[in-house]
Amino acid sequence: MAQDEVSDEDLVLLVATSDGTPHSEAWYLDIGCFNHMTDHKEWLSDFDASRRLKIRLANSRTLAAEGMGNIVIQRKYGKATLIENVLFVPGMKCNLGSVRQLVEKGFSIITKHDFWKLFDTNQKPVLKSPLSKNRTFQANIRATEVHCLIATELN
Repeated sequence: MAQDEVSDEDLVLLVATSDGTPHSEAWYLDIGCFNHMTDHKEWLSDFDASRRLKIRLANSRTLAAEGMGNIVIQRKYGKATLIENVLFVPGMKCNLGSVRQLVEKGFSIITKHDFWKLFDTNQKPVLKSPLSKNRTFQANIRATEVHCLIATELN
């Protein structure tokens, strides 16, 4: 199968752990956005509260990023993908995914036939998102619980 031919069987199955509180798992994939942003601190691992920034929105309003972390998403067949450097921005009304930031991290994107397809650094499919009626690309991405993958003994 060619890289740009992604079947539904190749797409991610995302898994979330939840405390029962409803969360918006919709992410809007944005070419003009410089950083991934969410207001869900509980989704972030390796959280660094010292990474504080001011975010200027299109309407010139500003929001304060109160830290940065990583999100792990679970893909089909148990594989996981790490999305790094996600800003925690309380007050965000939606989650934003930066296409620019994904490309800088080695992901590749194909837009074809009203679909946006994301591939990891090994050209394995991560997700597929249709073009919506308002001409944005939206993906439902759920963060997965992070588990320790390696343990070492300290002497």
